[in-house]
Amino acid sequence: MPDSVRWVRDAAEYGALVRPTYRLASAYIDSAAAGRAVRRREATPLPGADVFLAHVRTLGGRTSSRAIATPPFTGGLFLGQEAVDLLSAGPFPIDHDQRLSVHATAGFAPTGPWWLSATLRHDSGLVANPSDPVEVAADPDFADLLPYVNLTSGTPRVRPRTVVDVATGLDFAGARGRRTWGLQVQASNLTNRTALYNFQSVFVGTRLVQPRTVSVRLTRHF
Repeated sequence: MPDSVRWVRDAAEYGALVRPTYRLASAYIDSAAAGRAVRRREATPLPGADVFLAHVRTLGGRTSSRAIATPPFTGGLFLGQEAVDLLSAGPFPIDHDQRLSVHATAGFAPTGPWWLSATLRHDSGLVANPSDPVEVAADPDFADLLPYVNLTSGTPRVRPRTVVDVATGLDFAGARGRRTWGLQVQASNLTNRTALYNFQSVFVGTRLVQPRTVSVRLTRHF
């Protein structure tokens, strides 16, 4: 179970000009990320389970990141004095800061063309803009998102979320063993969880987890 640690200084943030208080291409971040990746296939005493597990593969990992913005900024475009005042009041955690992120993937591929996979991701919550909850509740564009963000904690954050994706498909092979056709059906956000990635961030705005989406893909291999 290998551990990894990454330190970043003088990082840059880029964004599109989509909100009145926004900035572009500023170097500002000191951050650290620590993580662990796990690949494991565990045995079990159940009769016949060894045959089943021979076709199961799992992958998991966790990450904890700390991202602190420390003014002054280098370059960038700032629109609105409110944004300038906010960004000059550091050091402060930015929306890359998250205590815990866990992901796990499991795949089942028995002999033959059929396969099945599932992915689970849990995020404890990124830093949100320190907005006034009273003002948010009165804003028709954001009031319905208030239950999905904690604006009263010491460091405002979006609330934790767990998202599950599943996919299944068929991979057909020709006489020489090369894949010829593939068919895949995928359901993203299987439980149709409503959640936020970011909330009123000065850097990226507000982003929601996409609702449950089902897609079908047909592939021809040459």
